[in-house]
Amino acid sequence: MQKELREKVKLALPEGDCYLEYYTVKHSILNLPSQLNLSTYGVEVVKRSCDNQEIIESKLISDVCCSMVRMNDMVSILASNTVTPVSLRDVLEILLEDERDLLAPAY
Repeated sequence: MQKELREKVKLALPEGDCYLEYYTVKHSILNLPSQLNLSTYGVEVVKRSCDNQEIIESKLISDVCCSMVRMNDMVSILASNTVTPVSLRDVLEILLEDERDLLAPAY
């Protein structure tokens, strides 16, 4: 597993400011011939306190897609909408459903 920080957003909350960190996570698919280098990509959102950088909560969702470019686009959308770890799964489902609807043939 490889993890890379893509975005960091400061969030002002009544109980105190925090940071949301958005990571892309790459998993190599195992048990394949060496000439096949296939990977899946996921996302992790980490919420940290601004004062001591302590992790308040985090959520990792693996195997969202097989395209790094597509995953980076989704992470940008998540960060621009300040999606928290708690709502990550729901928002990803909406993004994937919207994408599926765009790709569906029109009759």
